Amino acid sequence: MICLKVLHIVEHMDMLWSHRLPLAEGARACGHEVTIAAPGARENQRLRVLGFQTADLPALAASPAGLLRVMDGIHALLRIQKPDLVHVFTLKYVFAAGLVLRFHRNITPVYSIAGLGWLFRSGSLKAHILRILISPFLRFALNNPRARIIVQNPDDLSLLIQGRMAQDSRCHLIRGSGVDTRQFSYTEEPADGIPMTLMPTRLLHGKGVTVFARAARLLKDRGVRARFCIAGGLSPGNPDALTAEEMKAMTADGALEWLGKVA
Repeated sequence: MICLKVLHIVEHMDMLWSHRLPLAEGARACGHEVTIAAPGARENQRLRVLGFQTADLPALAASPAGLLRVMDGIHALLRIQKPDLVHVFTLKYVFAAGLVLRFHRNITPVYSIAGLGWLFRSGSLKAHILRILISPFLRFALNNPRARIIVQNPDDLSLLIQGRMAQDSRCHLIRGSGVDTRQFSYTEEPADGIPMTLMPTRLLHGKGVTVFARAARLLKDRGVRARFCIAGGLSPGNPDALTAEEMKAMTADGALEWLGKVA
């Protein structure tokens, strides 16, 4: 078996722990040399204990200067690491890394896009203008003949192909990030006690948080005896994010509980 140098580029460490660590561990178990690059990765003690190589990247600020800083950091990292394969997660970092990787012809890119997010889903004027400005660069980034693109729902797949962002032959649809059933195993519903309906999510309007809150209130008004809970932290950098004040107002009548960020 050929041993590859694999570089994982992750937007933030929380995403690595919650979604991507098994991929890195799986690649290493297959004999590949794995480096994880993310803001703050170099100082992360847990990664060191797990035995991964690490590299820092700047956090991606929502500005042209912030994008250029991240692109420069990725370019420098690629020159030092000389990986065979680079696996990049989330649209923002796929965009930044994809532009750089067009000029590194000996590297195979894999782009995992869990969702196209606010930029492509919002009908606001701001999102529309940004789509017009960004789309040509995103098309250039994704239409790398060496790249493979992973998406997690058919709508995103259609948007990418119909918008000529990517070719069908290089796109792969998977049904979500998966769940470790050893950690989250099936248990029987308790015979007594109050049942809980839980929504684990980022606190974004587009995720349906306010819809869940209305449903909880409607069911409470109908006399349904249950707890309705949302587990998730704030996303202050996202234009679609709910604020702490909005969450407090939404839970003020007791129909809905906000558990905050849960490990």
